[in-house]
Amino acid sequence: MVVLDVPLMQRFQPGRFYKDSTSINGLDFHESEPILVSTSDDDSIHVYNTETGQRTKTLYSKKYGCSGVRFTHSSEAILYASKPKGGSGDEKKAADALVNDHAVRYHCIHDNTYLRYFRGHTDQVVDISVSPRTDQFLTSSVDGTTRMWDLRSPSCAAIIKIPTGVPRAQFDHQGLIFAATASVNEVVLYDVRNYEQGPFVSFTVDPVLSKSGDLPTYGVSTMKFSMDGESILVMCGGVIHVIDAFNGEKKLKLKVPGAESSLVPLEPTWTPDGQFILCAGGGDQKIHVWSAGTGVELEPWRNRHAGAVACMKWSPNTALVASGCTEGGLAMYVPSNAKR
Repeated sequence: MVVLDVPLMQRFQPGRFYKDSTSINGLDFHESEPILVSTSDDDSIHVYNTETGQRTKTLYSKKYGCSGVRFTHSSEAILYASKPKGGSGDEKKAADALVNDHAVRYHCIHDNTYLRYFRGHTDQVVDISVSPRTDQFLTSSVDGTTRMWDLRSPSCAAIIKIPTGVPRAQFDHQGLIFAATASVNEVVLYDVRNYEQGPFVSFTVDPVLSKSGDLPTYGVSTMKFSMDGESILVMCGGVIHVIDAFNGEKKLKLKVPGAESSLVPLEPTWTPDGQFILCAGGGDQKIHVWSAGTGVELEPWRNRHAGAVACMKWSPNTALVASGCTEGGLAMYVPSNAKR
């Protein structure tokens, strides 16, 4: 794992830049191999070698669309959500009929074949979280459910329903527990080995936020564990909250500049060592960086995107960040040799 500090974080600049025809809606790095994958609104799947900086493969999911891509443990297999097509009238009805199961697709990028479909959701899948230890993964959907699956079976293993809002769920980095939203304001934790028994702890997000007068009007849109599993990054509207993973107490509150004018949902992320938090997509078109220990904001990174940043990921093993925007640009950021 790369060890980061303030001087190094202040040296990050845009490096390689790639152009797609439409908005990039998903990015993921493989857990150990130097590979990045992206999905776009034009139904394309691009694969990049992060050591050479080359785009090595382009595939398509023209029939079903693709979004929110995630690697499995194999560097040759990915998961992604189907994406409803646009259009109107009969054209839209025909397109919607193709994805009315809103299946998650298990795709081998080596020989461009589908390995399995995971059907059950009745509306758009907005999040996929893959267990770091097993073949299990979680999907969250606009239909109000989070589902647990196993790559080896097309059948859903468990369903969590929430009464209002769009759910979110994430495994911790040890693969021992997962967090899920139980309502707009409630987060619950499950033991992966005993999830059938229900959550072992729950806490409401609303009282935590209301201590500072902030109510989660938009509900939880992002949840991400820190690498040590002690903190959870929770995004509500334009505010990032870092909360204790054991009791829900708030550790940090970070307001994203320009969030009120953002055209896309904001997706903050931890650095792999848990020392810093990044977020982009605000109306000011900058990538903001904070110390996760103190909440102090560092100098924002320069952004070369023409559109709003729709997704951003940090490579798990190197000092490399990738971001994709609504205008189809994909940028990779690396530290420059000279101090800024």
